[in-house]
Amino acid sequence: MKQLTKKYMIYTVTGIIFALIIFYLTSAGNPKNMGVCVGCFVRDTSGALNLHNAKAFQYIRPEIIGIILGSFAVSLLIREKFSVHLYPVIYFFGGVFTMIGVLIFLGCTVRVFVRLGGGDLNAVIGLLGMIAGIGAGTFFIKKGFSLPEKERTFDSKNYTYIVPAVSVVLFLFLILRPSFISFSDKGIGSQHAPVILALIGGLVIGVLTNYFDLGFNSGFRNLLTGKMENPQILFPVSIVIFLIILNFASKNLNIGFADQPAAHTFQLWNFLGLFIVGWIGALLQGCPLQQLVKSAKGNLNSVFFVIGMFLGAGFLHRIDGVSSPKAVPVNGKISLIAGLIFMLVISVYYSRKRTPEAGNRK
Repeated sequence: MKQLTKKYMIYTVTGIIFALIIFYLTSAGNPKNMGVCVGCFVRDTSGALNLHNAKAFQYIRPEIIGIILGSFAVSLLIREKFSVHLYPVIYFFGGVFTMIGVLIFLGCTVRVFVRLGGGDLNAVIGLLGMIAGIGAGTFFIKKGFSLPEKERTFDSKNYTYIVPAVSVVLFLFLILRPSFISFSDKGIGSQHAPVILALIGGLVIGVLTNYFDLGFNSGFRNLLTGKMENPQILFPVSIVIFLIILNFASKNLNIGFADQPAAHTFQLWNFLGLFIVGWIGALLQGCPLQQLVKSAKGNLNSVFFVIGMFLGAGFLHRIDGVSSPKAVPVNGKISLIAGLIFMLVISVYYSRKRTPEAGNRK
């Protein structure tokens, strides 16, 4: 009972801290209802690196750098070591299609709760899609979904420094602003909190997420499977409740479907956008935030996932497939449907019953 009470306290308090960071970074200059969004910030950073040429979405977000370095610091302190079987293709395309879902909905599994905390009712539809996607992933896990074990494993200690080193280089690019890095003069990319404040906010998020193993899929998966001895659902719920309070007190609460910042009212695509994100997160064990945190710990699968997110953002922007308040483009719809087909094939194929001999042939 004491252990359960401790968990209730941890998830509630960490949710409140996240809400405070999100609200403060928004007040300091980040886009409204987007105080922290891993997907959106990866998209902006990919634009700064010229992976796409959408001029309104180009800025190296310090929050991403902070999350990576915060997670890395925790891994060093606790001397975390683990090994993984490597599935680069599956995780890469998992990252690509996750980003496609994010850019169709216009937000990741963090931002859906940020939008809810600002009163955006379109996010309710996205949340239902996310929960349904987690449910689909859970269904296939119960059917036996499992990626085949391989003889060779990759030790995290050999790769721990890769992503943190890249993030340090990105920070230098942000500070020095070399000519080959692009920065928005207007639009969402031009809206940002001061660098140091954003970096500190990201550091705190990275530390808490890694140390307490936080995530935005886990709570709903536990709820769907009845495993409430780990009440992680309190984490996102606390974020929403506290953001509502903060936005109401500051007169920034805007409840409704219309006139929401960086959002659209095409509800089928709101649902499907986060449906695929939830589905991928359930099967590949991590929402975009968790994958970013795990990449900083030397998990090579998550490194490929994050690379997929960056390139997926570049791809969807270059084919003009990203949603806007006015439309969900045809190319975006086709890309999302392709992702759903990919996930169905992967889910069914790796859920098949295998004999030991068949497993060995893999």
